[in-house]
Amino acid sequence: MAKNPNSIQDERKVQKQERKLAAKKEELKKSRLNKTIFICILAVLVALAALVIYNKVANSGAKERSTVVASTENYEVSQAMMTYYFNTLYNNFASSYSQDQDNLNNFINDVNNRGQNYEFIMSYAKSQAEQVLTLCEMAKEKGVELDKEDYEAIDATIDSYKEAKASYGSNSSTSLMTFDKFLEATFGDAVNESVVRECLELNQLASKYQEAVTDEMEFTDEDCEAYYAEHKDDYTYVDYLTYTFTKPADAEGTDDAADAETDDAAATTEAADTTEAADTTADTDADITDDTTDDADTTDDENPDATDTTTDGADEAEVNADALAATTTVEEFKAFMTDYLTKEAEKDAADDEETDADAIASQVETQVEGLLKTKQLKSSITGEEAQAWAFAEDTQVGSTYVTGDKDAGTYTVYMIAATAYRDEDHVRSAAVLSLSDSDYDGDSSAKAEEIMAEWNKGEKNEEAFEELSEKYAEGSHSHVNEYTKSTAGDISEWLFDENRTEGEVGIVHSDSAAATYLVYYAGEGDEGWKTSVISAKQSEDFEKLTDEFKAAHKVNDDEENPSIVKFDEEALKKVKPIERSTSN
Repeated sequence: MAKNPNSIQDERKVQKQERKLAAKKEELKKSRLNKTIFICILAVLVALAALVIYNKVANSGAKERSTVVASTENYEVSQAMMTYYFNTLYNNFASSYSQDQDNLNNFINDVNNRGQNYEFIMSYAKSQAEQVLTLCEMAKEKGVELDKEDYEAIDATIDSYKEAKASYGSNSSTSLMTFDKFLEATFGDAVNESVVRECLELNQLASKYQEAVTDEMEFTDEDCEAYYAEHKDDYTYVDYLTYTFTKPADAEGTDDAADAETDDAAATTEAADTTEAADTTADTDADITDDTTDDADTTDDENPDATDTTTDGADEAEVNADALAATTTVEEFKAFMTDYLTKEAEKDAADDEETDADAIASQVETQVEGLLKTKQLKSSITGEEAQAWAFAEDTQVGSTYVTGDKDAGTYTVYMIAATAYRDEDHVRSAAVLSLSDSDYDGDSSAKAEEIMAEWNKGEKNEEAFEELSEKYAEGSHSHVNEYTKSTAGDISEWLFDENRTEGEVGIVHSDSAAATYLVYYAGEGDEGWKTSVISAKQSEDFEKLTDEFKAAHKVNDDEENPSIVKFDEEALKKVKPIERSTSN
């Protein structure tokens, strides 16, 4: 039966509506799916954002800078500050291996693995932090505070770090770093300028307090003499010449008879008995030889030939030592060594057709001059018997002494050039302005003359010199310090000239340092030994004062080592050394 046209039309309308409804459902379904996907994506983005923010905070160093590892009642050291203390020491120790890459590598690996070197540096850093915090508490109790000059000194140190960063040049990766990142790379995690300043402020306060207290200490001449008598070995010197002979490698095959003969020789008394000047020297142990003139063929009394004294089967090093010990004056000692070292140098250069006799002579002259050791303490001499001999009241200039090590085949000869004395040269005070050649096109002399002309137009006093030094040394004062002849270095000859007058300024150029110095002479002080004694007494008395303060304010139960500082050992374990790479 044929459908009614109207019913067919109605059915089509229904199907069309159903299709529209299905389309709407599908659209709604897709909309919901998209919304779900969007919500999921948004959730992931939020999570990622939270992670980035967390990492940014975690790596910012905020935690390290807020975590306290050491504290007293009024002061504290954060983990970041302790990192600065630790890595400053680490950098200093590492620099001592600059010429020995293998040892540097071993040192770095040990520190990275927290071995003995790490423990040593950490112990040192803890001790430093404890001392600084203790002194700051003592300063607070006495009302000592930092002033403008102190903060200027701190600024000068910060400026020196900035100069160090700039010294790498504009083309280096360092130039792309911020100053804080440079400090972090140099001193460790979380160390920025604020951390460095905190450390420097504590250091400056501690130093200022100690200086103020020690400057107030007074000691009489009787105090100094009594202290000197109790610690004589620390302030009494001798001058001597010394040389060590070593048995040549080709002498290892010496026969038994020769060995026995050498053993007999090594069991005799000291070699100095062979000279008239050493007749009163006491007998010593089996390592000391004497009667050297019996074994030495001194064909020339003024200049015995060491290489001619050896006999078949004899220990050449021992015979040479005996021959040198037979000399009786500084001039003879030097003449012997000039001859010996010249022949050794000629033998070493025998195969070199371009050997220069003048070069050998110059080399030997330098070596011989280096044999003289001045201002030597007892501890510089090997062996208690030799030390007692060198500082004995009856030891005279020209006396000699031999110490021997038969197993090692080495024999050391000493000759006294100046008997026991204390440093009675007066110290001299001076301020020094240093000008580097590198800053003035390889020659700083012209700049020094320019500054000298400016000095001559001014008031010519200590304050005027400090102002000049601040002007030409980029903000750093050249304060007056005390010098001895041995500590004055390149300026020693000028500073200790007997005609020097107080308030005088001179120019000293140093080729070795590639620098020119303007030196302000501020006057003469105490004798050298007395200056050293006063410094030692100040240190001892200040240490007693510090110990008393610790005992009165201690936070631990250790009677022998009281402390006013609390340490967080767990936080200390998080202090890390800076990353250093090892290389071949």
